[in-house]
Amino acid sequence: MIFIKQQLPLFKKQIYILIFIMLLGGGLALILAKGLDLLGYEGQIVNAEILNLDELEIQGDFIIGQTFVAPRDNLQRIDVVLRNYGRKNTHDVTFYLKPSPDSAEVLYQETFNASTVGNNQWRTFEFPPLPDSAGKTFFFYFASPDSIGGDAISVGGATGDFYDEGNAYLILGPAEGDLAFRTHYGLSPAEKLTILGQRIVEDKPSIWGDIRFYILLLILYGLFMIRVFAQLCKLVQSE
Repeated sequence: MIFIKQQLPLFKKQIYILIFIMLLGGGLALILAKGLDLLGYEGQIVNAEILNLDELEIQGDFIIGQTFVAPRDNLQRIDVVLRNYGRKNTHDVTFYLKPSPDSAEVLYQETFNASTVGNNQWRTFEFPPLPDSAGKTFFFYFASPDSIGGDAISVGGATGDFYDEGNAYLILGPAEGDLAFRTHYGLSPAEKLTILGQRIVEDKPSIWGDIRFYILLLILYGLFMIRVFAQLCKLVQSE
């Protein structure tokens, strides 16, 4: 009994170290997974803090949309900031994706109820990948013929030319501004890492523009983390 009491604090210490190891490893894995996911986004504004188009409700014949150019193949997802004005709206809203504002072809459409829309939150619209999307212009928009003033949602956006390769569209014409949106592409982990490398070295001088410098830093960081894990494991075994 005395021996058990003596060993109990030691056991607790080992448990704390093991929990720390798992949290550290899990946190690094989560950061890596999330980072690779975000690398699928290309060529669009994502800042939802500068929005000032929220007075424009999607209702009746009034639609809000955006043109954009896909920089890569396999366009498969579009995220848009939606706003509910802090109220519970009730009517259906439809998201449309088309080749252009003038095209009659609908590549994808999805209907959802405005009651499911949060305020100033990203909403995802996912569809089968478009394999030859690179370099092509697309147009998405929202319509809700049954919505009325005071019972309608809006799309986040910013007045001003923040996105050079497209424009916001209000009703049937281009507007001076852009919606807050991001497009996602089906990329392999290797392709995402290649994109990351290109972004890191872009427009940087000397060794800062050489990807080998960052690979070396990554290797050194990896070795350091392995040593930390090894030391923690030794602590658990030696106690």
